[in-house]
Amino acid sequence: MTVLMLARDGDKVAERVAAELRGRGTSVVQVNLSSFPSRLSMGARLNGSSSWTGRLRDWYGP
Repeated sequence: MTVLMLARDGDKVAERVAAELRGRGTSVVQVNLSSFPSRLSMGARLNGSSSWTGRLRDWYGP
C-alpha cells in the first residue's frame, strides 16, 4: 500500500509522519498541490462501480 500525503514543501509535521510511516514499511508519496497545474498533472479513470486508477505526474524541468 502507498499513502498519498498532500502537504506543502517543508512541512515539518508531514515530514515526521512520512518518516514514521516509512519506518513501519509503508510507501509514502508527498505532493504539494501548489504545483498544480504548472508542474503537477493528475488523471483518473473509473474501473466499474467500486474502483479507480489514477496517475500523478510531477515534472522537474529547467
